[in-house]
Amino acid sequence: VPVTLGIMRFPRRTSAPSPIRSSPLAQTLDPEELASLDRLATSVTIRNDRAVMEQASVGRECLVVVDGELEVERDGHIVATLGPGELVGEAALLTGRPRNATVRASAGSTVYALNRREFASMMRTSPAFAEHVRRTDEMRRAAA
Repeated sequence: VPVTLGIMRFPRRTSAPSPIRSSPLAQTLDPEELASLDRLATSVTIRNDRAVMEQASVGRECLVVVDGELEVERDGHIVATLGPGELVGEAALLTGRPRNATVRASAGSTVYALNRREFASMMRTSPAFAEHVRRTDEMRRAAA
């Protein structure tokens, strides 16, 4: 069954080894939480300069950068570059509001995509993941 990621569709991941295990986020998760993330998320490869989220669009997923870099652009200006272990797209899922930025790969990248249901499950069952998401959201709100 294909997975919709913003404006793109990808096939569901098969049981390949998890590249997320080497990210800084993974170091904060206990083995059960990491297994849940690995089981729920879909690994997606994004070509260089490909937009995966569009400002003002409906938020359908949260991405965790596994490798590569994603550029976050707001109103035509790059406001952040995200690397391994960093999240993007969480604000729209937390608030139900439209996306506040466009996100594109600034280099070939791999991300873990969590749709709304998968994101909610991780927030409910993984205290470390939920805390990481909350801290990320608070820091971004304070910087805006």
